This record gives sequence, C-alpha cells and structure tokens, in this order.
Amino acid sequence: MLPATSFEQMIVFVSMDKVTKVAMSMHSCKALRSDGNQPFFFKNYWQIVGKDIWKMVYDVFCYGSND
Repeated sequence: MLPATSFEQMIVFVSMDKVTKVAMSMHSCKALRSDGNQPFFFKNYWQIVGKDIWKMVYDVFCYGSND
C-alpha cells in the first residue's frame, strides 16, 4: 500500500494541463489500437472531449478504474 503522501502526489500529477499536453504531443495519425481513434480526433475536438478524457485519467489514478 502506498503512503498517503505518495498517493496525494500522484493525484496532483493528473492536472488538466498535463493531460492536455500529453494528448497534444501525440502523433496525430497513430492509433493505440487498430480499432482506436487517432489522436487527430481528440486534438480536433479537445474543447468538447477534453474534460471527459481528463476525468477518465483522473479516475484511473485515484480509483484504479474509470467506471
């Protein structure tokens, strides 16, 4: 089990700004899987989907899943 300070540092790491920077730094025409969306989609519609993507990443770091 992680100490509380380590856990808090992981949560701080998941800022909207950092998630946005990672998303925007991805090569636009490469998908993670053959049936996945290309980063171009997320970059193009970031104003619409950005908060949902950040929330998913945040939930995975905080709760271990995005359910």
